[in-house]
Amino acid sequence: MPIISIDTKYLKDKFDLDLEIEDLPKIKAELDSIDGNIWKIEVKDTERIDLWSVFGIARELKGIKGIEEGLPDYKIKEGNYVLYNYSRNRPYVAAAVVRNVSMDKETLKYIIQMQETLAKNYGRDRKYVAIGIHNFKMIKFPLYYKEVDPNTKFVPLGYNKELTLKEILETEKGKKYKHLVKYYEVLMDSEGKILSFPPIINSNTVGRIREDTTDLFIDVTGIDERRVHRTLNAIVANLLEIAEYAETVKIIKNNEEKVYKIEKRTMEVNWKDIEDWLGIKVEPELLRKARYDIDGNKVSWLTYRFDIYDFTDIAEDYMIIKGYDYLPYQEYKSHGQFNKTIQLYNDIRKLLLGLGATEVYTIALTDKGIIPIKNPVSSNYSYLRDSLIHPLLKFLANNQYKAPIEIFEFGRIYREKPYWSIVYLSLSEDSDYNKAASKLAFLLKELGINYEIKEGKHKYFLEGRTAEFVNDKFKAYAGEIDPNVLEKYGIVFPVSGFEIIMENLNL
Repeated sequence: MPIISIDTKYLKDKFDLDLEIEDLPKIKAELDSIDGNIWKIEVKDTERIDLWSVFGIARELKGIKGIEEGLPDYKIKEGNYVLYNYSRNRPYVAAAVVRNVSMDKETLKYIIQMQETLAKNYGRDRKYVAIGIHNFKMIKFPLYYKEVDPNTKFVPLGYNKELTLKEILETEKGKKYKHLVKYYEVLMDSEGKILSFPPIINSNTVGRIREDTTDLFIDVTGIDERRVHRTLNAIVANLLEIAEYAETVKIIKNNEEKVYKIEKRTMEVNWKDIEDWLGIKVEPELLRKARYDIDGNKVSWLTYRFDIYDFTDIAEDYMIIKGYDYLPYQEYKSHGQFNKTIQLYNDIRKLLLGLGATEVYTIALTDKGIIPIKNPVSSNYSYLRDSLIHPLLKFLANNQYKAPIEIFEFGRIYREKPYWSIVYLSLSEDSDYNKAASKLAFLLKELGINYEIKEGKHKYFLEGRTAEFVNDKFKAYAGEIDPNVLEKYGIVFPVSGFEIIMENLNL
């Protein structure tokens, strides 16, 4: 979870707000440390990215303290700006202009903190989202996000000389992020001025904002359209806490036009459902402190928030404002116990571990089976496993020179329907049918399971050296793995073992 630093003096001077310890749970945060006026707080909600900056926290505190309630009164105008997106590195771009920012040294610091926090955490260190904030007054529209010659030059942020794009990739920032770049693509204006080389670095001219910069151009690039849109909304909403208004930017890609902006969403709720769910009487107007608008059974919010899916999310916000101490106390009396599946697994596991075997875990996807996977990422994971023997033999093949080896696995297999299965395999110079059959017989006896034994056939076991243990609820086979099978896996030592397949676990 992101930890952000807030100067409580800045919060007071800029927004006339006092931050108190008891406020933190209401903004889904915990105190990390205090050093004078500097509070470091950890925001404990991965979907409330609007709270990952001092500006978003100020908006929330205004509602909590009753200074501003209901929907924030943000002015967002339709802008006459166009960005042509030809990128293959980062196919999604969203942008906006924010005007008349109340800028100063501290505000600039917090804008940069917001940008870095979002890109590192929500953007997964710029992989999914990268953010550029530029001096709007230096830009001539339309803009172009496109591929250019690798020897194209501009002055990167923090440098005093021009570097080629190739040279930029060899700088400290370039080396850190060049794995995200396949093509040399820049964001430039109609006069050829380069704003940035996403997601590596901004320019030192247009891409550098200062204490006297009042109009900002924001671009968000990435590989996940939803994250790109959400990030832009969070940034614009937060900046509108210190700016006069925002303007939209039209994105054109493949002759398709899109405008990303903050919008109003409305949900109809049944207040009785919320009351029944919470167990208390609800005062809907209290939700205005959480920056909702209330109109009868209609609840509205702005889309800098994307964490509201149904009435339970609204109920959670209600209780954050109201206080969880108001929830009715109920005593629940119960006792925990393992279900039959876990109990049987624990019993089998203890027995096999007691016999000297090691438990291993293999994944349910493999390269052979009955049920294929649609659009597998690899031919090695193109089927649901129909037996635990195949993956365990692959395991033995990779570890056979550490013989002797005894392993087992308990898990699901998938044939005409799912089954539970237990497989035990022993690899050693003296592995044979007798060892496998005696261990299976011991296991079944200890579990109190009756069975009959007859000669069996199994695709992995050697014919004539295989026994079938029969019960009306399961089938089990013990034997020696066929040498022809071992040869296919490249195993040079004898292997024996058993397989139990159960219709269900209610033995």
